[in-house]
Amino acid sequence: MSLLLLLLPLLAGCFGPGGVPLSDANRESLALSLEEIGRLGGEAEVRDRIQSLEQELAPLAGSKDAKLRDKAARTRLLIGYCWESLGKYEESVSWYKQVAGSEYQSVADMRIADVAEHLAKEPGADKAGWTK
Repeated sequence: MSLLLLLLPLLAGCFGPGGVPLSDANRESLALSLEEIGRLGGEAEVRDRIQSLEQELAPLAGSKDAKLRDKAARTRLLIGYCWESLGKYEESVSWYKQVAGSEYQSVADMRIADVAEHLAKEPGADKAGWTK
């Protein structure tokens, strides 16, 4: 996957709920994080990254503070991207759907669309269940 395809939703402005775009700082930070995940050297490194992101997420889950909820949504998006990079599409979509209602929702929606496009091109790919 080319870097341009990964960054397209970020470069396009990624409007979140209510038409509010991601701030420049959040867009740039997310782009760097996605690039970093793309450079990981194999399945073991990606799984280690997932584990560290899940540890970051644990204290954020269920927070009522808006900034912490946004950080949790970003972390969920990154976990989904890690799973997607491993070809675990059902897991990635599950994580992307948890981003709903945050400023990162449009990015997650774009990733879900990319997964759908990828699966549509894969002959015989198991597409069952990932859109539920």
